[in-house]
Parts: sequence; C-alpha cells; structure tokens
Amino acid sequence: MSWWSYVQRIARDAQQAEIAEAAGVTAPTVSRWSTGKQGIDPKAAAQFARTYRRPVLEAFVAAGFLTEKEAKARPAVTPTLDSWSDDDLIAEIRRRLTERVDGDGNAASNTQAGKPADEAMKPPVRRGRGRRSTPTGTVRRLAPAPDDL
Repeated sequence: MSWWSYVQRIARDAQQAEIAEAAGVTAPTVSRWSTGKQGIDPKAAAQFARTYRRPVLEAFVAAGFLTEKEAKARPAVTPTLDSWSDDDLIAEIRRRLTERVDGDGNAASNTQAGKPADEAMKPPVRRGRGRRSTPTGTVRRLAPAPDDL
C-alpha cells in the first residue's frame, strides 16, 4: 500500500486542507503526496497517525519506513534499568505518576488532590506522637512528640 492510499483509507472523505492540518504540514505538501511527487517525513506520518488514533508503526509501514515484519519485531534483549540515565529514570517515573491509565483504558491523573506531580511525589508529613508500628507489630519511638517536651 502506498502512503497516499493509506491516507485516503484513514482520512476517508477529508479534504486535503484537513489532512494537512492533521499531519502538521501544508495543503500543497498533501497535494504532492497525492501525486507521488513528495514523500512523507517521519514526524508528519507519526502526527497523522496519532491524530486519527492509529498506531504510529502502521503509518511508518504505509510510508515505507518499515516493513510489516520490522514493525512486528520485538527487541531481542530487553533494556535493563542499568542502561537508563538517572534523568531518564526520573522522567519515566514522573510520566507514569501523572499519566496513569485506569482499568477501562482511560487516562487518569495520579496526583494527590490535584497537586502537581512534583509535589505529589513528596513524602507525607508525619504528624502524631512520634511512634509507628513495625512489621512485627511492636511500637517504636521515632522522636519525641512536641507535646512530650
């Protein structure tokens, strides 16, 4: 399937100006796609697919960036956390905390009472008498409570 055939199948009756807006390109660019005078760039293919709620890999196959076999391939070696930088790990944790998905597949915020993710990640302030239960059920004194002083 050619890129233009894919665009027509996905966009159905959309006008070239609408397709251009969906892909983040100009209408003349879409016109050149339709005549085969210009190829697609990966960024526009990805944006087009996302706008029409289609898998990006599907668009990449239609654009000729990947074969169907390549799109279905999975990495032979799963990356380990050791290969991630500290900044990448923190960014992934923040992303997961703010973009949780509920059981129905809907995005659900995971922040505490509408707080920003950075603030929601802070540990709660401990209040009380300075005691806590341990896994064995004993009570251990952490620090004197203000009213004990």
